[in-house]
Amino acid sequence: MGTELTEGREAMLALARQLRRAVSARQAMMQTALYAYDHAAGDRCDQATRFLRVVQRADSGYESSLQVALDCFRERIEESQGS
Repeated sequence: MGTELTEGREAMLALARQLRRAVSARQAMMQTALYAYDHAAGDRCDQATRFLRVVQRADSGYESSLQVALDCFRERIEESQGS
């Protein structure tokens, strides 16, 4: 029983670390794109297009990272319950 709790705790901490990295990477991409868009001069249509593409890539990357993190969490929990 104690081992399951420890392994569950470790799995939760690992999930939190993975999610933190995913959130941090997404925020960094968004911040860079937002800064470039905010400081563009003249017709900002091209910069707006770039900004929207970066937002889309950042969201897609975040979703992928989230799925991987959740899959790893599920596997760790299943392993701890099976042992």
